[in-house]
Amino acid sequence: MNERMKFLLNLVVFQAAWFACVLGSKSSSPMLYPVLGFCAVLGLVIFNKRFGSAFPFLLSSVALGMVGDSILVRLELLAFYANPTVGGAPLWMIILWANFGLMLRPLFPWFLENNVRCLLGFSIGGLAAYYAGWRMDALVFTSVWDTSLAILIEWGIAGLVLRQIHLKYPKFTDESA
Repeated sequence: MNERMKFLLNLVVFQAAWFACVLGSKSSSPMLYPVLGFCAVLGLVIFNKRFGSAFPFLLSSVALGMVGDSILVRLELLAFYANPTVGGAPLWMIILWANFGLMLRPLFPWFLENNVRCLLGFSIGGLAAYYAGWRMDALVFTSVWDTSLAILIEWGIAGLVLRQIHLKYPKFTDESA
């Protein structure tokens, strides 16, 4: 498979997993769809022999997401509907962060190579994703401007931390994109 097709496959699987998490949060089985989406992402990562190099991003993304989202919930800037949570961050959102960590290098390498692109891309992209989740009624911005600013900061910090991990842990030479 050529590089363009690999990228498109990664993008489609990642977006399907995103929708599975967000829409699953509103279903009668709020964990079923997020888990299925995670299995699809994880399966693709393992199939492409990327799990070893993706593992630090998986752990870091989950930690950053749990802490960041929990802080926003505690500060009453962000609210999630009743779902199983860890410190205020719902499990479906933690799974979403895990998916993001696993797909970081195949989808966002251009952003990871430069501090400014990373800061702007992740901040704006993170806000856009949360805004879409808000419009789909999966979460609530309790104060539009304050919540938006807080999400920009959360994702800016997350992006810069993930960039440092990207620089520290080079890709394995045998992995496929």
